Amino acid sequence: MVVLKGVPALLSPELLYALARMGHGDEIVFADVNFPTSSICRCGPEEIRADGLGIPELLEAVLKMLPLDTYVESPAAVMELVPSDRKTGLQTPVWRSYQSLLSEAGCTSTLAKIERFEFYARAKKAFAVVATGGPDMAFGLDEDLEEGDHRCGVQGQRTPAERWLQGPLDHTC
Repeated sequence: MVVLKGVPALLSPELLYALARMGHGDEIVFADVNFPTSSICRCGPEEIRADGLGIPELLEAVLKMLPLDTYVESPAAVMELVPSDRKTGLQTPVWRSYQSLLSEAGCTSTLAKIERFEFYARAKKAFAVVATGGPDMAFGLDEDLEEGDHRCGVQGQRTPAERWLQGPLDHTC
């Protein structure tokens, strides 16, 4: 195997291949260890295994390789807490980590928060779902449009939740 210069070593060939094949508006989901990745991927998204890695470390590596969509209000989303977790005051410090990594990558928008079952439905339309080994909360990214390409410019008029739920592509069964 050849080592590529400048490519973070924790990115597997399968993940790099998926990133290389993603196009305008394609989305990738980074799933925690409890996310139903295999079930979701039966409907179309490619399943990529990253067992033993956490979402924050993968996100940091991927953000070095993948430009984020600048034509949407928020190119990144997390699965919102369920009401019972909100009621008990469950803390989500990993969301601050995600936001910090996004900021370091030049993203100025905040994370969209998507209701649990809506997030599952949206994940079925993703290009790929990366199954991680971490207990972190599920996370999704939109791939960038090239500067000057306005084919999907209307997306910027929708809310982050609408964009993530409706998405331009349908990879479902």
